[in-house]
Amino acid sequence: MAASSFGARAGAILLGGQWIKYVIQLVALVVLSRMLPKSDFGIVAIVTAIVAVAATVGDLGLSTAALQAPVLSHEQKSNLFWLNTGCGFVFTSALFFAAPLVADIYDQPELRWVCRVLAFLFVVAGIGAQFRVEGNRTGSYSRVALADVLGGVIGVLGALILAFLGHGLVALTVQALLAPLATVVILVGLTPWKPGLPRRHAGTRPLLTRGLTIVVVHLVNAISSNVDQIALGKYHPAGLVGAYNRGLQISVAPLRQIMTPMTRLVVPRMSQAEGDIRTKAEFGLGAHGPVSLLCALGCGLIALNAPFVVRLALGGQWPEVAPIVAVLALSSIINASASIYYWLLVATTRVTTLFWSEFWPRLAMIASILIVARWGAVPVAVCILAGNVLMVVSACLYAVPKTGLSSRFALGLSLRWTWGVLVFAVAGLVAEFGLLRSLVPDTWLGQITQLVITGLLLLASSLLSSDTRRYTARLLARLRPQS
Repeated sequence: MAASSFGARAGAILLGGQWIKYVIQLVALVVLSRMLPKSDFGIVAIVTAIVAVAATVGDLGLSTAALQAPVLSHEQKSNLFWLNTGCGFVFTSALFFAAPLVADIYDQPELRWVCRVLAFLFVVAGIGAQFRVEGNRTGSYSRVALADVLGGVIGVLGALILAFLGHGLVALTVQALLAPLATVVILVGLTPWKPGLPRRHAGTRPLLTRGLTIVVVHLVNAISSNVDQIALGKYHPAGLVGAYNRGLQISVAPLRQIMTPMTRLVVPRMSQAEGDIRTKAEFGLGAHGPVSLLCALGCGLIALNAPFVVRLALGGQWPEVAPIVAVLALSSIINASASIYYWLLVATTRVTTLFWSEFWPRLAMIASILIVARWGAVPVAVCILAGNVLMVVSACLYAVPKTGLSSRFALGLSLRWTWGVLVFAVAGLVAEFGLLRSLVPDTWLGQITQLVITGLLLLASSLLSSDTRRYTARLLARLRPQS
């Protein structure tokens, strides 16, 4: 009971902190999208995508390795801190001096100074990595959440002030650097642990070896997650990249706000759970089921009401974003459902199996994006959707059976809770809700009515799952007043 209570409390703190941070970012999204040109968003998106891929290598997988280690000494933590920080300085220097080359490749002169400013994200991430790990390992989730929220507030305030003063591109660039910088400064100040000098023979080599194994998986993931904006920037004006980036922020960012902290919370507990791999899978599913259903309902609502959601969030000048949002939101449902595979394979130290399970689908995704990017943003979004479907197929036919579990059990792991919502969302997008849209007028009241109707239909479709029905019945029983 105590462990369950702790897990629920930790999950509430992590999710609460992430969602407060997301609401702050959403305010910036709504305000800045109405103030700044699309090209400003595109330029910053290209650089942050490049940084995200390189930062995966710069971390060396040490954050994940440290998070999973059963015991971590002070000397090991200190060595990991200096390794992360040193790599951060190396990558900062590399991007800083490569900035003119990046600007020439994309034929965007502004990229030169934007790259040089955002290059410092590497060293900021390197300094903060082990402090974040320390907060998660010691259960100080409120400390991590507070730093994230305050850092987000500082970044947004800086961006809004500069935007109101007429410095649009500067505002977005400052927000991208200031928020993580403020977060790390606050986190370092709140954390009792401080690194010592690096020491030899501290037992860091096994962590480094494990980290390098993990970083290969994360690198393929990072490339497939960011190649879309990098490729679009090569073939199209920055304005189209900006529109695509706004679509990502609406359809994918909410999923990350939920699944990222849940991964940090659940994976260590899955690895510590007693029993065979099937027991660990069922343990993880206890957290994954309700969370993936919540993500599926939210993303389904966004997908089926994409034009209205875009108009509400960004204003009337971004109509081309709606089909991008619809496709990516559908992809997010599949992504949320399939995250249990990552949890299970990492928690049971089957990183090699995870790598090969995701390698070929992600390679196909990357290749297809590079091919179709010249034709626009919607084909790229479709490639991401297809790639996520391929990863589910690969996990069910290869990765999970390698653990001794059946393909049928694997498919049930991901879709037991969400299959009804997924089927309804796909059917709704294919049919484009022609009948409903012909009956509902294209006014604010009509759009809100459609939003409510599709929301109710999504809730009803979720009850097609027996797991969802049982969970709902238990939840209602707890809420019912005791006689």
